[in-house]
Amino acid sequence: MPEMLFYEKPVPLSNITHADWKLDRSELRYEFADKINSVVLAGIEFVEASKDYPIVFAKAGEEDVPVALLGLRATGNLYLDEKGHWLPDHYVPAFVRRYPFVLADGPGPEPVVCIDEAYSGFSQTRGEPLFENGETQPILTKAMEFLGEFQRQFDRTKRFVSVLKANDLMTEVSATVKDENAAETHLKGLMVVDEKKLLGLSDEVVLSLFRSGELSWIYAHLMSISNLKRLTHRAAAQ
Repeated sequence: MPEMLFYEKPVPLSNITHADWKLDRSELRYEFADKINSVVLAGIEFVEASKDYPIVFAKAGEEDVPVALLGLRATGNLYLDEKGHWLPDHYVPAFVRRYPFVLADGPGPEPVVCIDEAYSGFSQTRGEPLFENGETQPILTKAMEFLGEFQRQFDRTKRFVSVLKANDLMTEVSATVKDENAAETHLKGLMVVDEKKLLGLSDEVVLSLFRSGELSWIYAHLMSISNLKRLTHRAAAQ
């Protein structure tokens, strides 16, 4: 999982080193994500994300992970305005919302909370304190809870992807999408669920997916593919 996708200076959070650090959340800006054209999704996000973005599966190291496409190869993120605000009424993926915090592997079995010290929202003069007398404060407590829930949901998503692969439901696709100016965009190396194979699943597997709520994830993914054309139009417009 590409944990440090847009983290410039990730370091372990410390109530000593960062004792007097504050976080200003008065204006949510996402310029740190302006160069990315896709972002990892947890399965629980599929239904909301499918309203705005194509959801596909792609390689991230040795893993196959679901991603929302935010742009094309050369465009970067097409869902930010010129001031770094996410476009209104569009879903902001949790992978992005957790910034500038992130969980990373530590020396022991438990993950370590890290921050991006390069984030402009940190200061010692404005915002809400991370610590008070060495104790975590509400803004940090909330961020840590969010990180934990995201990790739990992504672990669940990895199990979901393993079920798709175990049942041979994934198929690699190549697509050519044309915009209104007849400009072509070629997409390669992406994977989607094969709907014909999905319909051929045993009742036992289908019932298991239905009971877990993950069958709805599959159909949200399949319906989201129609957003590819909208994404291409957005790229042409910009």
